[in-house]
Amino acid sequence: MLGRALHRLTSHTHCARRRMSSSYNGLSAAQKTHATSFQTTILPVCVDAITFNGDVPEIHDAESSKHIDRAAHVLKSGGMVGLPTETVYGLGAAALNEQAVPHIFAAKGRPNDNPLIVHIASQSWLSELVQPDWPVHAAYRALMDAFWPGPLTLLFPVRADRVPACVTCGQKTVGIRFPSHPVARAIIHRSGTPIAAPSANRSGRPSPTTAAHVMTDLQGRLELIVDGGPCQVGLESTVLDGTTWSRDRVLNILRPGKVSPEAVEACMRSSKLEATVRLYARDYRDAETEAKPSTPGMKYQHYSPSVPVFLLRKAAHDQDASNNAAMMAALPASLKRIGVMTTDGSDLPSALAHRFNRPVASELYTLGPATDPNSRSQRLFAGLRHLDSLAVDAIFVEAFDSADSNTVQWCAKRYSLVQRDKCEMANKRERERDARSLSADFEYRSVRGCERRV
Repeated sequence: MLGRALHRLTSHTHCARRRMSSSYNGLSAAQKTHATSFQTTILPVCVDAITFNGDVPEIHDAESSKHIDRAAHVLKSGGMVGLPTETVYGLGAAALNEQAVPHIFAAKGRPNDNPLIVHIASQSWLSELVQPDWPVHAAYRALMDAFWPGPLTLLFPVRADRVPACVTCGQKTVGIRFPSHPVARAIIHRSGTPIAAPSANRSGRPSPTTAAHVMTDLQGRLELIVDGGPCQVGLESTVLDGTTWSRDRVLNILRPGKVSPEAVEACMRSSKLEATVRLYARDYRDAETEAKPSTPGMKYQHYSPSVPVFLLRKAAHDQDASNNAAMMAALPASLKRIGVMTTDGSDLPSALAHRFNRPVASELYTLGPATDPNSRSQRLFAGLRHLDSLAVDAIFVEAFDSADSNTVQWCAKRYSLVQRDKCEMANKRERERDARSLSADFEYRSVRGCERRV
């Protein structure tokens, strides 16, 4: 059974790609042509040249101002722009233009039931997107004060007479974010319209954190990429649904990101507001939500490499070590080259090197100092992309109790990973033998819900 479960690791990516291809084939001929008919240009912008008077950008560099104006013009004309945000680069189109939005799905090969997040340049823009009779409650006010502009997406009841159904995929809510990146804010403000912007990558690929990543995935599929340098955060935004808080005092985090559950809880405490904060898949599940997702990443493979991802942490006790040993022993013999993502000075690379009873090459990508969670977050997606490009057979990531580990867990669970109950079925002698190597130091972190289909 262990062998069969691990064999599925190699098949899930192919299945996901077939689904993406099926979604692309369902597009109109005009949309397909639009998705592959551009001479993509990269335009640099000096981030330091942008300041704000309230929400109004002031750009103190002529070339940067010209490039931002060009990006705004493309968006107003119904085109697409790759633009930097503090989280990852986004693929933007005018959110209220029902002719422009479908081009995003075509360019990414994105399933047409995977909703888009809408980005705004001021809280005052909410009235264009949210049901007029829905009062923004105290918990949302507190969260917006604490994390906007920034890496937090909030779900609101959608104003259906303004927001096209292709943005929400027919759902009754819309995800809205006010980004903090100066370039994103300037482009959105000068375009004069909210911008729908998922990550600027082919669907299922790790999210891009540089303009070069966008060019690698989408060259020829969009007109313009604005280069604002590497993303400062490097993780996707946290998506939070608090639409029912007024009656049940519950805040559901549907997708983990830079803003952690603990940060949300701290915000509620400091605001003297009652709230139960739940992280999806860790604290609860909902079959209906998975079937008809209200946010990206809940139904389809999301920001994952083309190879399995394993999340490892220091073993807390002997049973953890034994469980890990069984999992490691069941890895397919075809595993010849692995990628390792860890912090400076970690003993994970040497532990892995001693674990395998056959030659296995390894490629190391450092996430920076263990004491710097911001560096880990910023380098996470870039590391997944880098190791994936080296054609490794699997990627092992050292876990930490932070937002970046939540995100790795989110992409790792897209595969059928071996769980502890299955590990217990492994041969006892094999467990005892292997517990003397890697398993003495690291445990495999079982992911709840990992049997869920991609």
